[in-house]
Amino acid sequence: MTRDAMRRLLPGLCLAACAAACGSNTAKAPAPVAGIEQPHLKVAIISVTATYVPLYLAVDDGLFAKEGLQVDLLPFRGGSDLIKAVVSGSADVGVVSLAEVTSAIAAGQSMKAFYGGFNVPAFDWYAVPSIHSIAEAKGKRFGVTQYGSSTDFLTRYALASKGLDPARDVQIVQGGDSPTRLAAMQAGQLDVNIFAPPDTFVAAERGYTRILRQKDLAPDYPYHVFGAMETFIASHPNTLKALLRGFVLGLREAKRDKPRAIEAFDLGDLAAKVTSPTLVVDYELEAFFPGQAQTLYDRLRTRTKDRVRFTTVEGAQYHDAPIGSQWHGEVVMDWLDEQVS
Repeated sequence: MTRDAMRRLLPGLCLAACAAACGSNTAKAPAPVAGIEQPHLKVAIISVTATYVPLYLAVDDGLFAKEGLQVDLLPFRGGSDLIKAVVSGSADVGVVSLAEVTSAIAAGQSMKAFYGGFNVPAFDWYAVPSIHSIAEAKGKRFGVTQYGSSTDFLTRYALASKGLDPARDVQIVQGGDSPTRLAAMQAGQLDVNIFAPPDTFVAAERGYTRILRQKDLAPDYPYHVFGAMETFIASHPNTLKALLRGFVLGLREAKRDKPRAIEAFDLGDLAAKVTSPTLVVDYELEAFFPGQAQTLYDRLRTRTKDRVRFTTVEGAQYHDAPIGSQWHGEVVMDWLDEQVS
């Protein structure tokens, strides 16, 4: 198989690996319930965050199934990608920030938020030690997940509220998820980042300074909402009511049994369920959760597993090292060549 063919195959292989690793977030088929227009729902979420614990519980404990639904949770790296999935029909419902939904509407998409309930000003901005306020960050580099995402919207709003022009006074950098952006700060490639818990705790532990809290801008904020295309909402009223009933049951369970809620958020046991060949990559100067790659590798029970550690000597010691992406890609592609040849 050629390298170009491998690159075309890579997204499918990654999806298969994700499905294997996220098996506990795919529900068993429920008993039929009268009136449900679509018993099997694909619900898009943003990666893994504590906000989604009620959804994890509702899937794992069969609470959606009691309402006649089989719900698959599909993780995305950012809100912009999630919105694209909902608009294209790859996901039926998205649980995402209101900013992403309004951006889709502004772009001419017939999307609507139909439920809130996640109102909390969860974000804070952390800066390198030499910066102590937003005013001192003029001319600096601000990290966000993706352009058009909630982190982008909030960062621009925060800058404007403090008298800075987001387009002229700072450089806003599309840096990816929190671990990647934190690694970029470690590498000196970003000066300020927007984080939500638990990433705020990690940033503080790394010695970065909190220069602004979201709740200082507004005491309340729709952190996440349920959204879908208007046609889907109009044609699936009973399905969406069942989805929300299951979510509320999960929320009540999380409040009633906090140890169980923590257990639902702990994905450590998923590694033992992976059956496909797996490559684990690690970085010598991993800034976010050092040691987790080794822990994952040790927990894997698949017959074929490999671990590669990128080092300073190779110039790939952290996620965003200058040579890291190129070398990382070559190693991964060579490994995939071996698996499918």
